[in-house]
Amino acid sequence: MRMQNERRPMSRRWFLGVSGAALLTAGCQDTEGKSESTGNTSGHRAVVPSGVLGANFNEDPSTMDFSMLEGLSAGWLRGFVPMPEIDKTPARQQAAIKTLLSAHDKGYGTVLSLKFPYNHRLMPAVDSADMDAELARVDKVLDAAMGKADILALANEPFIESLKKDHDDGTLNAFYEKVAQHVIAYRRKRFGERCRTRLYMGSLNHLDRPDWRTQATDRWMEFTRKTPEIEGVDTKVWQVIRQATEHPFPQRKWHDFLSMSPWFEDHKHFLRDQVQKFRDTGQLAVATYGVAQAPAMVKDFGPRKPPWLLNSLYSNLTVQEGEGGKPARSYGFFEDFRALQRAEDRRPVRTAETTT
Repeated sequence: MRMQNERRPMSRRWFLGVSGAALLTAGCQDTEGKSESTGNTSGHRAVVPSGVLGANFNEDPSTMDFSMLEGLSAGWLRGFVPMPEIDKTPARQQAAIKTLLSAHDKGYGTVLSLKFPYNHRLMPAVDSADMDAELARVDKVLDAAMGKADILALANEPFIESLKKDHDDGTLNAFYEKVAQHVIAYRRKRFGERCRTRLYMGSLNHLDRPDWRTQATDRWMEFTRKTPEIEGVDTKVWQVIRQATEHPFPQRKWHDFLSMSPWFEDHKHFLRDQVQKFRDTGQLAVATYGVAQAPAMVKDFGPRKPPWLLNSLYSNLTVQEGEGGKPARSYGFFEDFRALQRAEDRRPVRTAETTT
């Protein structure tokens, strides 16, 4: 089976539309042993958001109430907190955070963005007292929202909310990288290896315009790609695959990546469907399918190389080994292949003699 590489960029700021079939844990567990409920009272299993269309109040939730969301049948809600407000109001009482915490308690999926308004003044250096003050504000937000918000975006619209000088000299990138590293460390310390709050870098605006595609946006995306705790940035499909060939992903991240490509998600049961069609003819003797990714599949992977490596039943070259050194299972095909195995085809195989 051959799968063509998708030519168009994934419509993905993995911030607003990260997707996946991997299950979330039942909640967060911090190092003190306190657990956080998922709010999943309906009995449905908690999944990674996929193709969600949510409601957005930006910074002012006073313009809406939950009856409006019920009228829309909306299940997700997003807002942002202007960080200077944290100096004036306790984080849990700040309007956007308070509303999203209430939405969480009602079972909504929630997205909280951090807005650092530096469009009228220079951003602080990462080793400055002003930077320390920003991180102190961040901690107050994290104390209130980490483990409750489903998605935390570490920026709102950073290139709009900053001065061009900070884009050009690297200050913007250094600032948000510092924020990201701080939040990652906080989440790891408080919640260990599992937390319901997923981290994203935020929105990059006007990327359709050449003058907005700069060294600063390149650095922004490169940092996101190389930081496994951050789950998103715009990127083309082949570029993500090449990253996985160079630095294999955790299995959940690889499955999330494949599932958020509508093309792959729509074809993940190709093996199951095609084998059934062959069997329905009554003429199929034996069909076989590739077991593992081979080095030739990943060598010099680029936009013109057929992505044969997506076909294999084990993602042994693009995904990190599992527990006990077991090779990683492919997304979709592995389980379908197992389900297609029939009792009469299993070992010991005894075929009848043929005439000579």
